[in-house]
Amino acid sequence: MEVKEVRHAYRLPLKNYSTDQRARLKIRALAGGFIITPICFVTPEGKLWRVPPWEYFLDYWSPKSWDFRLFPTYPNAKEALASIHFGAFAPFK
Repeated sequence: MEVKEVRHAYRLPLKNYSTDQRARLKIRALAGGFIITPICFVTPEGKLWRVPPWEYFLDYWSPKSWDFRLFPTYPNAKEALASIHFGAFAPFK
């Protein structure tokens, strides 16, 4: 799991998730690991959590920042993690 926090409503800058970090997670995924990257977006109104699929970060032509407006938001980390579908195994429910 690689948790991120950013002071923006829906963007995560590339500098906050380095190529090295993403490469290590890809290696873990290829070895059979389940990769989770919950992101806490901090705004003056409060915090919102999103949990995109890890493949979202594998773009080889990485943007300067990723846009997460298409992903659902959750009020806390527990609800964000509970939204992940593990099939028959659901450790966060």
